[in-house]
Amino acid sequence: MKRIGVKGNMSPESRMRSLVALMIIMPVLTLLWGYCHSETYCSFWPMIDTRVSRKYNEAAFNGILPGDSTNKLIKLLGEPLDVRRPERGVEIWSYSLDGAALFGDFAWLSRRVIVTNGVVMRTEKRTVRN
Repeated sequence: MKRIGVKGNMSPESRMRSLVALMIIMPVLTLLWGYCHSETYCSFWPMIDTRVSRKYNEAAFNGILPGDSTNKLIKLLGEPLDVRRPERGVEIWSYSLDGAALFGDFAWLSRRVIVTNGVVMRTEKRTVRN
């Protein structure tokens, strides 16, 4: 009885098929790994690496207008994931951050609101590739 998979017992055809399969699979895996670790924008799943606050949704974010109060902001979007204070009276409320993908490192979608003295000044939407 012939044992399969033991070195020296494979037929030349089986060895050639294994070698060809390896020559195809290795470059594909290398390209896939490179794609997943290059901060590339993922067109079929743009938010693959974007963490958002619990109550966040894009339609509500698009409804935020300059002059809105922080109370309205919290009512529509909930609490932000992060608040920065770059200068006195100015706050940057981040409703999205990097790091959601379980594998790889893709570009992420930043969603921030600039607040001055408790009033919305503007919103910012951008794709971050860092």
